[in-house]
Amino acid sequence: MNINNDGNDGNNGNKRNAPISGSKDKEMNRMMQEGYDLIEDGDEVGACTLWLKAWDILKTKISPNIKSIEDAESLFDGDEYLFNWVQDVEMGLANAAIDNPDFHNKRIKFCREFIKIFPGSVELVKHITLAIPDSLFQLGKKGEAEQEYKRIVAEYPKFPWGYIHWGDFYAGEDNRKAEELYRKALGMDKAQDAVILDRIRDLGT
Repeated sequence: MNINNDGNDGNNGNKRNAPISGSKDKEMNRMMQEGYDLIEDGDEVGACTLWLKAWDILKTKISPNIKSIEDAESLFDGDEYLFNWVQDVEMGLANAAIDNPDFHNKRIKFCREFIKIFPGSVELVKHITLAIPDSLFQLGKKGEAEQEYKRIVAEYPKFPWGYIHWGDFYAGEDNRKAEELYRKALGMDKAQDAVILDRIRDLGT
């Protein structure tokens, strides 16, 4: 799920076309653009390998007074909105893990780093944190994933997607458990109730 910024569709949103100054920004921008080209070619593994190198460069530019990805935008003189790009990185890592499961570990590491560095991006943090238990489940670490989901719903008690994602991993395996989790999300956000009810109907319980 992408949270959009500046009227952008969250996918390779271009913010500028002026010449880029600064060697680090030029290198980051090159890696970002080549990554998007690789995504177009269906090479998520290659794209994410480049994007994680760009992420490593970005981390060196963040000072302690920067608490949100929105604040970090001013530090990057490049073509992409960082707000949108980091979401593309997270989704790209999930897709890369389909072919190479080790990318689940890279996804978990990336998300934990993002949460630690940018705690001020509260809404984005809530969605990115869901990737951690999602990947733990995919790695077969069900117990760790359960603990992460419990932490998420405790920390964000009115955030329906915590329960929705948690329920999704039980759907088809333990439909009664999935329905129980889905129903806990009902009423938290009226805009999501239709999505939740569709999931419950699909369970056929």
